[in-house]
Amino acid sequence: MKRSFRSLVCLCLAVCGILCSGILLGGRISAEAKDQQVSVAFSQDDLALLAQESGLAVETWREALQQAGISHWIGQEPASFLLPGEAVGAATQVPLALVENHDRTSVLLPEGVDLETYDGPMVKTLYLYEDYANRATEGDAQEIENLLFRGVVDRGMRLLLLTPFQTEAGDYILDPGVYVTCLEDLAARLEARGLTLGETFSCLETEPASPLLLLGAGLVPVLLGGWLVCRWSKLQGRGWILVVVAMVALTALSQVRPDWMQKGLMLLSAVVFPCVAAWWIAQFARQVPSRLSRHWLAWDGILAMGLVLGWSLLGGLHVAALMASRSYLMGAQIFSGVKVALLLPIVFAALGLLYVLRQEIVAAWRRSWLPILLAVLLFGGICGVFLLRSGDWSGRFSGLETTLRNGLETAFYARPRSKELFLAAPCVPLFLWACRRKVLFFQFFCGVGVCLECVSVVNTFCHGVAPVGVSLIRSLLGAGLGLCLGLVAVAIAEGILRVWRAKGQGTLSKE
Repeated sequence: MKRSFRSLVCLCLAVCGILCSGILLGGRISAEAKDQQVSVAFSQDDLALLAQESGLAVETWREALQQAGISHWIGQEPASFLLPGEAVGAATQVPLALVENHDRTSVLLPEGVDLETYDGPMVKTLYLYEDYANRATEGDAQEIENLLFRGVVDRGMRLLLLTPFQTEAGDYILDPGVYVTCLEDLAARLEARGLTLGETFSCLETEPASPLLLLGAGLVPVLLGGWLVCRWSKLQGRGWILVVVAMVALTALSQVRPDWMQKGLMLLSAVVFPCVAAWWIAQFARQVPSRLSRHWLAWDGILAMGLVLGWSLLGGLHVAALMASRSYLMGAQIFSGVKVALLLPIVFAALGLLYVLRQEIVAAWRRSWLPILLAVLLFGGICGVFLLRSGDWSGRFSGLETTLRNGLETAFYARPRSKELFLAAPCVPLFLWACRRKVLFFQFFCGVGVCLECVSVVNTFCHGVAPVGVSLIRSLLGAGLGLCLGLVAVAIAEGILRVWRAKGQGTLSKE
């Protein structure tokens, strides 16, 4: 009876946490749904600079840029918005342009302004820094157009502050037609996404964070964390003690430093959801259901992807709910602990799979230690690339990767994450195949890859400035396309394995 009572209490707490998460997430989605207007601004000083460098009249440049869609002129009265460094004063009804700092870790604010207490309108703003503006070539600003497009669609920017386009050598692009073509093409692409490039821009209407709702939403990762600890320890039946201690600590922290509590809950949620998935992956590798061998693998792969994706989306949406506060949605704060949220579930999945497959691994080591050593090195290399290329990546991409990214952006509403599409999602059907065929190293590698899929989806929602709908579309596209690639890889792997075993060289298998 005591156990049943504790289970009932935990269920009630879970329902409370889900309701609080739903309220936070619903408020955020409602605000983002009204955020559809985009506008472009240009500086009077930059206008004069282009006229001087090109030898054309200022009015010629102004007419061309107005034709291209530029509606706001910085330095021309009356002011359409307040820029960083300008005094706010009593003009709180003039939108405050929130420009990202150069490191993309926060926004530039006027002195004395706190977003959690500021009561005026605000607009997320993309400023074309010099290392962004120097991506044009003579007669072509396609890469700048792509950058602006990503800023609007993927990152929710609604005001674009342009600067003179430049080549990588630092030379200004002095042909007005390049600017016209760039912005007209951008307007067409945004219109296809339901956004309007025009004279007005949307100010995101968000409320300050509610510590009580955040604390209530935090019940979900705390309960999951307590359950997970009990699965891998001797605390069976005493997990409720961990939940009570954690909630008391979080309640006290919400009164002293609610921002710390919010950051801690976001990180906990981003870690614990993939870790729970990793636990189930290890259990599956330990004992594959007997019915698996009687089903068509493609059907099982679709079902497995649905389960993995569904659980991952729950985790991602929960993080998005915890991030539903003004400072995160406007970019003044960013998710802390990206590398930790990526590394811990990967390590947890790897250790779990090593534990359940330990006998097979030892037997394979005794036969030949070289394949295992090579597998370890390969695993380390893949994880290293995955971690290094995650988080805020400010470097340039290779020509092939740039072409691929641009092609995916053109073909789909939002570009799926390349790491998820080509590395993580295909591992789901490959893991099922490896478990069915008892291919040891594929079981391990692809089992970790399934956890990477969960990690990648959750991480997609850890970007506060990215609209929830865009993150959802990216995740669905990545999982769907990755599943197709994985099924193709299964067919190839099955053919190779049959040839290998037919020749009597089945050392790849643990059989």
